[in-house]
Amino acid sequence: MTQQQASPKPSLARAAIILVLALAAFAAAFYFLDGMSLVEDLLGGSETTNNLIPAKPTETTETATLRLPPGMTEEFALRIWQEQIDSQANILKLVDGQVESMTVSKVTQSGDRATLDIAAQFSDGTSAPGQLGMRSFGGKWYFAYVSGMRRGESGGLADDVGSGAGVEPTSAVPAVADVDVPLVNTILEQQATSSAVLEEYATGAVKSVRVADRVVSAGTVTLDIVMNESHETGYGQIVLISKQFDGETHWFVAKFTKRQASQ
Repeated sequence: MTQQQASPKPSLARAAIILVLALAAFAAAFYFLDGMSLVEDLLGGSETTNNLIPAKPTETTETATLRLPPGMTEEFALRIWQEQIDSQANILKLVDGQVESMTVSKVTQSGDRATLDIAAQFSDGTSAPGQLGMRSFGGKWYFAYVSGMRRGESGGLADDVGSGAGVEPTSAVPAVADVDVPLVNTILEQQATSSAVLEEYATGAVKSVRVADRVVSAGTVTLDIVMNESHETGYGQIVLISKQFDGETHWFVAKFTKRQASQ
């Protein structure tokens, strides 16, 4: 006679159920509490990017709202975003280390705008004129665009003047839904903290800028610069940050810093 197989003991069945529930609870906690960050912390931390862009934003573009500096309008913030988009060809020259220095020949202010006529010197020994554009709001200056300079193979609005003096980008202002809102907030916040040094550019105190070093890290490029100013020699940094969308990597000028030689 074939002996019937005995059923599992009740204690083993309960243990299996408890194990399954525990694994499910751990998986949920790992997801909702950002378990990977906890693991990275335990392993010694992950690579940082100058604390400019969080590794995992707490808000998505769809739900984020613009955090405008005091007095700034939504249209103004979107204009700064669009003008940096239009300046991609020339911002990429800074990112790639093609620009060795820039000399400012003239600064023109009109209302809340300032344009700096520049000559850029490149690492291949060539040079070309261009223009830096800035915007003022709430008593603070913001970097908006860089145009002109030499023609690049990629073309585009920022480069279409070739060796001309540069022109202000004129693309239409995008809708909020069409921009990366957290990134716009980051750019505005970082540039607001740079207001003192940006004012020196807008008022003509900065006569030339030399790139002394270029440091590349995850998502950022930092240019160590030497500024020849009308009243002193300044040392600082220009920080550029990247973001991928529409299948491409875009770069943005996010922050300017300055220190004196003795610091």
